[in-house]
Amino acid sequence: MTARNTAGGRAITWTATVEAVDPAGPDWATIAPKLAAGRLNGGDPVAVLPTWPGRLIIFCLRPTGAFDTAETGFPDVSHAAAPLPSPATTAYRMPSDITRRWRRRRALNNNQP
Repeated sequence: MTARNTAGGRAITWTATVEAVDPAGPDWATIAPKLAAGRLNGGDPVAVLPTWPGRLIIFCLRPTGAFDTAETGFPDVSHAAAPLPSPATTAYRMPSDITRRWRRRRALNNNQP
């Protein structure tokens, strides 16, 4: 996992496991109200919380290793996953005059009655 700073650079990197938060567990009582309060379209957080256990799953990232920061040095590898094989390709290069064609077509259409 990598967190970025305000300039878009890497601020901290760590490894983590992903766990689903159990609605009956103690973590749910601390995490769910904070998430409900931060929702813009959720309405009243107190009214929404009772409906969540059957409708959604909250996932939690738990750090499992050391943290790499700018002070300790980042690894030289990108940690990006390799793309999955796919038959999708770009068949041809986009024409360099695509905007010129669009403008010309638009000008022709605007001049018609």
